[in-house]
Amino acid sequence: MFFLGQAAGRNVTGQERGKIIDLASTLCFQGGIRVPNCAASKAGVAGLTRLLANEWTAEGVDGNAVAVGGGWLAR
Repeated sequence: MFFLGQAAGRNVTGQERGKIIDLASTLCFQGGIRVPNCAASKAGVAGLTRLLANEWTAEGVDGNAVAVGGGWLAR
C-alpha cells in the first residue's frame, strides 16, 4: 500500500484534482479476536490513507478508505 500510494501520488499530484480510494475493513476500528493479522494490516491501510489525505490535500488530492464489514472473518 505504501509503494502503491507513492506511485499513485506521482501521477495524481500536480493535476487539478485526484482521488485515492483504499480498501480497509471495520476490523481496523474494532479489532479482531480470531484474525489479528487482518485487523492489524487493515489498521495500517486506514492510517496510511489518513496520512496521504492530510499530506496531499493541498495538492487537490482526496484520500478515502472504504471500510467493509469484517463479520464474516470472525466465524
